[in-house]
Amino acid sequence: MDYDLAKGLQALLFFGVALGFPIWQLISVRRDLRKSPGGDDDKTRASGESG
Repeated sequence: MDYDLAKGLQALLFFGVALGFPIWQLISVRRDLRKSPGGDDDKTRASGESG
């Protein structure tokens, strides 16, 4: 493996983690909010409930 390839893989790994981790956190938080009681107001509006 030459130097340019190694540095390219290092940059890809660095930026992949830097972008992947926040995306994973957003997905996890949204899933937790959907599971929590009263977490999603759109569902209560769609069912016709007021409040």
